[in-house]
Amino acid sequence: MAESKNVALVFGASGISGWAVTKCALSYPTPTTFDRVIGLTNRPLTLDKSGLPNDPRLELHSGVNLRGTLDEVLSQLQEKVPNLEDVTHVYYLAYFNATAYSVDVMAIRDINEGMTYNAVYAVDQLCKNMKFFVLQTGTNNYGVALFRFQEHIEINPPLREDNPRIPSPWGDEIFYYAQVDLIKKANEGKSWKWCEVRPDQIVGHVPIPTSMSYVEPLAIYLMLYRYVNGPGAAAVFPGSYRNYVHSHTPSSQDIIAHTELYLSIVKPEQAHRETFNTADNIRAEYDLRPREITNETWIFLSAGMTFLGRDRDLCLDKIRSVGFTEEYPVAHGYIKVLDHLAHEKIVASKDVWNK
Repeated sequence: MAESKNVALVFGASGISGWAVTKCALSYPTPTTFDRVIGLTNRPLTLDKSGLPNDPRLELHSGVNLRGTLDEVLSQLQEKVPNLEDVTHVYYLAYFNATAYSVDVMAIRDINEGMTYNAVYAVDQLCKNMKFFVLQTGTNNYGVALFRFQEHIEINPPLREDNPRIPSPWGDEIFYYAQVDLIKKANEGKSWKWCEVRPDQIVGHVPIPTSMSYVEPLAIYLMLYRYVNGPGAAAVFPGSYRNYVHSHTPSSQDIIAHTELYLSIVKPEQAHRETFNTADNIRAEYDLRPREITNETWIFLSAGMTFLGRDRDLCLDKIRSVGFTEEYPVAHGYIKVLDHLAHEKIVASKDVWNK
């Protein structure tokens, strides 16, 4: 009897999390786990521009706009992705980051809920062999980014997966709750399984500029500070004092990706319906390449360094209990990202500064 094949479908393959899952699925949990890895994006993206490995199993398909109607999404998927019925594992990592453009947080919630609805019900119809669906959310499940209501919310780290939801009206803008609820409903009576994964602030890098990266603008800030003020200069923290002294649990993008792949491939029975925390220019002078850092990216950095000024350490007991023990040493994720940025000539390498 022929061994069944695994085929991964990644929504949001150009984002900081989706890019990492698309990349890692080609080698983790084993180099032959997936026969196909299919990345989906809304905006045009070619393989040669993606920064993803050169692997014949990898394919990218652009133009899947989850903000349309379900019928439109169904049509786009069928038109662009061959053999959708072979898909076995779906990773939902798409995110509409309207925070940088709008203060209408309820509209943001509705957009993201609608996108998730379209993705879940589309793959439920089209991916007849789907075994597992992974939803990535984040620590705003615990209310850490409800900036308008912080005085009403009690946050007592370490934050555990079974913490109660933030009550209405303060928790009404958290779209993660709506995402989970609609997946639970879609899953009723179905054979496929699902889980939710909650990282904290993501430490990572994507070759394609994205508004959700805070390490890249931070690295550019530090490089410029060093250039202007010279060696040995102590950089000023680009945020509030309250944020400077708080504690949290950074989540490196590859650790997040490995967590999601591990749960869906290695421990699907234990992971089903469960939730898991996971954690761990001067361009011409230094031969750096042009890089557009949008206003939204700087706003994301500013928000992370200014408003998230409360301790929010994650409890990792649950993910450890199912056998996932991979971790990075303190600051390893940041160093890894900085090495990537230097390799891509976005910031100057340490060798340049040491000359």
